Amino acid sequence: MKRTIVALLLLHAASTAGAAPALDGEYLCDACHGYLTVKSTKDHAYQVWLGMGGGSCGGYVFAEAKAVRAVGNAIRLPWRTKKKTCTTTIAFEDGQATVSDTCTQPKDEDSSTCAVLGSYTKRDPS
Repeated sequence: MKRTIVALLLLHAASTAGAAPALDGEYLCDACHGYLTVKSTKDHAYQVWLGMGGGSCGGYVFAEAKAVRAVGNAIRLPWRTKKKTCTTTIAFEDGQATVSDTCTQPKDEDSSTCAVLGSYTKRDPS
Protein backbone atom coordinates (compact mmCIF):
# COMPACT_ATOMS: atom_id res chain seq x y z
CA MET A 1 0.00 0.00 0.00
CA LYS A 2 2.79 2.42 0.92
CA ARG A 3 4.54 1.86 -2.44
CA THR A 4 1.28 2.46 -4.31
CA ILE A 5 0.74 5.83 -2.60
CA VAL A 6 4.32 6.89 -3.33
CA ALA A 7 3.99 5.78 -6.95
CA LEU A 8 0.72 7.72 -7.34
CA LEU A 9 2.28 10.85 -5.82
CA LEU A 10 5.26 10.61 -8.16
CA LEU A 11 2.97 10.08 -11.15
CA HIS A 12 0.87 13.13 -10.16
CA ALA A 13 4.01 15.27 -9.69
CA ALA A 14 5.36 14.22 -13.09
CA SER A 15 2.03 14.94 -14.83
CA THR A 16 1.69 18.43 -13.32
CA ALA A 17 5.37 19.42 -13.57
CA GLY A 18 5.12 20.11 -17.31
CA ALA A 19 1.87 22.06 -17.10
CA ALA A 20 2.36 25.67 -18.10
CA PRO A 21 0.74 28.33 -15.91
CA ALA A 22 -2.01 30.46 -17.48
CA LEU A 23 0.06 33.57 -18.15
CA ASP A 24 -1.70 34.81 -21.30
CA GLY A 25 -3.24 38.24 -21.08
CA GLU A 26 -2.80 41.97 -20.78
CA TYR A 27 -1.43 43.44 -17.57
CA LEU A 28 -1.52 47.05 -16.38
CA CYS A 29 1.01 48.48 -13.96
CA ASP A 30 -0.51 49.34 -10.58
CA ALA A 31 1.70 52.40 -9.89
CA CYS A 32 3.19 53.29 -13.28
CA HIS A 33 2.22 53.62 -16.95
CA GLY A 34 3.64 50.22 -17.91
CA TYR A 35 1.80 47.77 -20.12
CA LEU A 36 2.56 44.05 -20.44
CA THR A 37 1.16 41.56 -22.93
CA VAL A 38 1.82 37.83 -22.82
CA LYS A 39 0.58 35.46 -25.51
CA SER A 40 1.25 31.73 -25.73
CA THR A 41 2.49 30.33 -29.04
CA LYS A 42 2.00 26.94 -30.68
CA ASP A 43 5.40 25.68 -29.55
CA HIS A 44 4.64 26.20 -25.81
CA ALA A 45 6.59 29.45 -25.67
CA TYR A 46 5.36 33.00 -25.10
CA GLN A 47 5.42 36.28 -26.98
CA VAL A 48 6.09 39.09 -24.52
CA TRP A 49 5.91 42.86 -24.89
CA LEU A 50 6.71 45.14 -21.96
CA GLY A 51 6.69 48.87 -22.39
CA MET A 52 4.58 51.98 -22.13
CA GLY A 53 0.95 51.87 -23.19
CA GLY A 54 0.47 55.62 -23.35
CA GLY A 55 1.61 59.02 -22.20
CA SER A 56 4.79 60.76 -23.27
CA CYS A 57 6.61 57.40 -23.53
CA GLY A 58 3.77 55.59 -25.33
CA GLY A 59 5.14 52.76 -27.43
CA TYR A 60 8.52 52.72 -25.66
CA VAL A 61 9.73 49.10 -25.44
CA PHE A 62 11.55 48.04 -22.28
CA ALA A 63 11.70 44.31 -23.12
CA GLU A 64 10.18 42.00 -25.70
CA ALA A 65 10.56 38.49 -27.03
CA LYS A 66 8.90 36.53 -29.81
CA ALA A 67 9.51 33.09 -28.26
CA VAL A 68 10.54 32.71 -24.64
CA ARG A 69 9.80 29.85 -22.26
CA ALA A 70 8.45 30.22 -18.75
CA VAL A 71 10.45 28.60 -15.99
CA GLY A 72 7.98 27.81 -13.25
CA ASN A 73 5.93 30.97 -12.81
CA ALA A 74 8.51 33.36 -14.27
CA ILE A 75 9.72 34.59 -17.63
CA ARG A 76 13.27 35.88 -17.92
CA LEU A 77 14.28 38.19 -20.76
CA PRO A 78 18.04 38.73 -21.16
CA TRP A 79 19.32 41.93 -22.79
CA ARG A 80 22.65 43.67 -23.21
CA THR A 81 24.04 47.14 -22.77
CA LYS A 82 27.48 48.02 -24.06
CA LYS A 83 29.21 46.65 -20.96
CA LYS A 84 26.63 44.54 -19.12
CA THR A 85 24.33 41.60 -19.56
CA CYS A 86 21.00 42.24 -17.85
CA THR A 87 17.86 40.23 -17.19
CA THR A 88 14.29 41.41 -16.89
CA THR A 89 12.23 38.98 -14.80
CA ILE A 90 8.46 38.82 -14.87
CA ALA A 91 7.05 36.66 -12.07
CA PHE A 92 3.38 35.63 -12.17
CA GLU A 93 1.07 34.72 -9.30
CA ASP A 94 -2.74 34.80 -8.98
CA GLY A 95 -3.49 37.27 -11.78
CA GLN A 96 -0.57 39.50 -10.82
CA ALA A 97 2.81 40.03 -12.47
CA THR A 98 5.86 41.54 -10.82
CA VAL A 99 8.52 43.07 -13.08
CA SER A 100 12.11 43.44 -11.89
CA ASP A 101 15.43 43.92 -13.65
CA THR A 102 19.07 43.25 -12.75
CA CYS A 103 20.34 46.50 -14.29
CA THR A 104 17.45 48.88 -13.60
CA GLN A 105 16.35 49.44 -10.03
CA PRO A 106 13.09 51.01 -8.83
CA LYS A 107 15.04 54.05 -7.55
CA ASP A 108 16.30 54.58 -11.14
CA GLU A 109 12.67 55.11 -12.17
CA ASP A 110 11.65 57.43 -9.34
CA SER A 111 9.55 60.33 -10.66
CA SER A 112 9.78 58.94 -14.20
CA THR A 113 6.67 58.81 -16.37
CA CYS A 114 8.40 55.97 -18.26
CA ALA A 115 8.67 53.58 -15.30
CA VAL A 116 7.90 49.90 -15.96
CA LEU A 117 9.16 48.10 -12.85
CA GLY A 118 6.70 46.99 -10.20
CA SER A 119 3.41 45.17 -9.78
CA TYR A 120 0.94 44.59 -12.58
CA THR A 121 -2.67 43.41 -12.49
CA LYS A 122 -4.13 41.22 -15.21
CA ARG A 123 -6.95 42.91 -17.12
CA ASP A 124 -10.32 41.23 -17.10
CA PRO A 125 -10.84 39.91 -20.65
CA SER A 126 -14.52 40.98 -20.73
